[in-house]
Amino acid sequence: MHYLRAHKLLRLKHIYDFYYKTAAELTNNLTTLQVVTTSLLVVLFIHTFTCIWLVTLIATSPVNFIRTMKMHLIDEDTPQSRWDYITSLYLVISELTGTGGDEIHISNIFPMAILALCLICGKMLAAIVVATSIQIAYSTKYALNSYEMRTEELICVLKNQGLSDYQYQKFWKYVRQLWVNERGRQLPELLAKTPYVLRCDLMNAMFGHHIRNCYLFSDTGEPFLRQLSAALNYTVFFPGNYIVVAGDSEARMFWVASGTVSVVSVRVDLTETTHESLGPGDAFGMLQGLNRGVSHYFSYRAETKVGILTLNLDSWINIVSFFPHAQKIISERSEVLFAQI
Repeated sequence: MHYLRAHKLLRLKHIYDFYYKTAAELTNNLTTLQVVTTSLLVVLFIHTFTCIWLVTLIATSPVNFIRTMKMHLIDEDTPQSRWDYITSLYLVISELTGTGGDEIHISNIFPMAILALCLICGKMLAAIVVATSIQIAYSTKYALNSYEMRTEELICVLKNQGLSDYQYQKFWKYVRQLWVNERGRQLPELLAKTPYVLRCDLMNAMFGHHIRNCYLFSDTGEPFLRQLSAALNYTVFFPGNYIVVAGDSEARMFWVASGTVSVVSVRVDLTETTHESLGPGDAFGMLQGLNRGVSHYFSYRAETKVGILTLNLDSWINIVSFFPHAQKIISERSEVLFAQI
């Protein structure tokens, strides 16, 4: 009847799936997870070999001849007993750890094969334990642990400033989604630390085409666009997140780098009307990004996962004074936009 329950071992797949799912999620301590998983695997490994050994010996040689110490040096009689789980566990652990000796006497081929396998697997098990120990020692350098630690520090600061539980849950949900989708690679930290000239080249190569195709900045000259692109910020929004809410007056321009953004208006009864959908390359908030205090008339909501480029007025207003030709073009075209409104 015990053999008929062997298919229950397939349930171990749930543990495997749980580990990989949990290891990819934020808010799960990766170090603790690795320690618990490694300990569980070692226990499961030893238990499995113990059961295999016990079943095999009961089927072939139900009586064992085993000395837990070298009693044969003073006693020629070999103690005999029937195999049980504790004896099998002692034998398997002694073989896996390489401390086994001549305390057991076997002559059948199957037990010998199991012992040989135990000796080989013991070395592999030791390597796994050592490797996991090294990983745990360097766990503070993992991207997930670093990301989680910095996020928790930020949340502690926000909670000390009076962040409500509702906003806390929204912020934490966003952080988890950000990790699952981006793995902390939104904009590499290396890019922020590169020399200014190299950062201009990189940002211009990645995002320069958005401002180059913009009505305000086209024809302002490549030198100006190159430096302007270095002032861009990249942010990720998930479905349902509001990028801008009607009434906001932040001096910032927006470009859709990827995904779909809906332009909506909210009525008094809190129902929404969708006026337009924006895709990659589209821009909004041009007038608001040129002047302080100009509020948005519509709200902008992410329909899919959206990558948004933003350009703050304070980050480039001092740069344009060194490019008189570009400053003149921007001034003329901004007046055209105001006239159209």
